[in-house]
Amino acid sequence: MDGDNIGDLRVLVASLLPDAGHLTPLFQIGRRLQQHGAEVCALIPAEAEGLVQQFGIPYQLLGTVLPDKRGMLLKRLSNAGDFSRALIREASFHAEYILPLTANGIGRFPELAEQAESFEPNLILADAHIFSQEYRELASRVDCPLVMHYSKGNHYYLQQPELWSRNRSRWTMKCLRTLRKMSSPLHYKLTKYLFPEEFKKQREMSGYVREFRAGYGKRATKSASVTEITTGIAVLEKIHLAGRINTWNGQVKIFGPMEPVISWKGGEKLQQWLDLQHELSVPVVFLAFGTMVGIPEGKATRIAKVAVAQGCRVLVAGRDRIKSLLPLESTGDLYWSDWVPQVAVLDHPAVKGFISHGGSTSVQEALWFGKPILCVPVLWDQFYSSWIAEQLGFGVWADGIGSPRRSVHWKVDKLINDSTIRTRAVALSLEIRRHPGDLEVVEELACVARASKKEWNQFGSG
Repeated sequence: MDGDNIGDLRVLVASLLPDAGHLTPLFQIGRRLQQHGAEVCALIPAEAEGLVQQFGIPYQLLGTVLPDKRGMLLKRLSNAGDFSRALIREASFHAEYILPLTANGIGRFPELAEQAESFEPNLILADAHIFSQEYRELASRVDCPLVMHYSKGNHYYLQQPELWSRNRSRWTMKCLRTLRKMSSPLHYKLTKYLFPEEFKKQREMSGYVREFRAGYGKRATKSASVTEITTGIAVLEKIHLAGRINTWNGQVKIFGPMEPVISWKGGEKLQQWLDLQHELSVPVVFLAFGTMVGIPEGKATRIAKVAVAQGCRVLVAGRDRIKSLLPLESTGDLYWSDWVPQVAVLDHPAVKGFISHGGSTSVQEALWFGKPILCVPVLWDQFYSSWIAEQLGFGVWADGIGSPRRSVHWKVDKLINDSTIRTRAVALSLEIRRHPGDLEVVEELACVARASKKEWNQFGSG
């Protein structure tokens, strides 16, 4: 099918979750569809307005969904040690962040459904995550097929933690599993007896979520046609790590990554600084830990000082300034910005290395632009993505499960000076660019929409 011949396609990008890591690939796909003539509209929570504006997609905003205490809760979880996280922080985070987020998102569903029905899409594109059931119900209500995208872009959901925990003893892994089993009932009892008002709120939210989801079968008019896809480096994992990892093997359709959207909006001053470093032949190390996880102060300070000692200058992206880095700013060796256009920064020739939390989007973007990455994983799939970067040969894994605890100096030195890792990053960048997902995804979505329309017409004429 010709990807340019989709002018009659009306695509709704629907999300009740405002997280950039989940929304970015949806917006990338929506933008490509729009460029090929499709009519695209995004229905998203108000917190995601700044992100969608970067892609030039028409949008309508739902109400807010994020909990008020999200910053504090994320900081607690990201700074916790392995055992305290397994026993206390994960259960607390679920009760105080994930549960309110889920309840708030479900509370926005009637608003989402009403606006979706007025748009009259013939295809819905959504994220395969905590609101998957709600998107299925939405597709049933508006009577059109649903394409669910796995935002990780890799095979993370199919793995066991032991895969990337080779330096942890069996006793440690067993202990962590046991603590996680204990954490939910322990948190339940502590909240019930020590914080009765908070316990009551959590019980009400849990009941609301259960009741809403239990009524799905009664509200759905028909079963939605669902296609599951992913775009990212899963294609490289399958080529280079087959036999070492579990792969989708047909359950999910795998496409290469979408070409990142390069934009310098709001970054003119930063671009001038990077251009100057390039003119002076000064290598720049980019340090960023995403929008959800804050930069650990001690690690950021050590990494920045080592990078400067190696003859680099450091670009730091983060909302909370670190006082111990102020001396480096005063000498011009460090540039701090609350926000940076990450894709454009990684594309800049002055940037020679990327230091990140190892989020899947960051790893994919580093690989696309052929930049070596030093991963300092903190939560969730970041450990797997860091392991993948190391196994594919374009990344260094610092601190955390699966990596020997060597000095920061050695790891930053490897990132900056190891020609092998740099050569491998460039080679993999060329390889991944030979497997772009842009046109293939456009054609797949057009086929899904048209196949559903054809089946419906045949049914109606019969």
